[in-house]
Amino acid sequence: MLLIFMLRIAYGITLPHCEGKVGMVSFYLDADLLSNPPIDFSLLNEHFSFLPSYARPVFLRFRLREHIKTSTLKCRKRYYADQGYHPSKTEGDLIYVQIPPGQDWMLVDDLICSSLDQGLYRF
Repeated sequence: MLLIFMLRIAYGITLPHCEGKVGMVSFYLDADLLSNPPIDFSLLNEHFSFLPSYARPVFLRFRLREHIKTSTLKCRKRYYADQGYHPSKTEGDLIYVQIPPGQDWMLVDDLICSSLDQGLYRF
């Protein structure tokens, strides 16, 4: 099944107990074409394999609504970066994390979120 990404943006988010920022890519999925689509992580991993290790995203965010834009039609990256990875702050979007980097993608739930907040994972 072909998964169509209408728009994608990349930005850095801060993690507690972590120096610098880690990458997150936010995808807008066309909800008219697919409802609750299966996500082909192997295809995404293949795409990300062409990037240097420091540029690969650690978090993926999937939205079924368009990204919020400025008056000049640019996506508001800071708005999404400030929301971070907390499920309670991400407007119902699906957030996935790769722990450790290079492994399988896991859906961020409250348990993973609290582990990230406590600094139990290193990036």
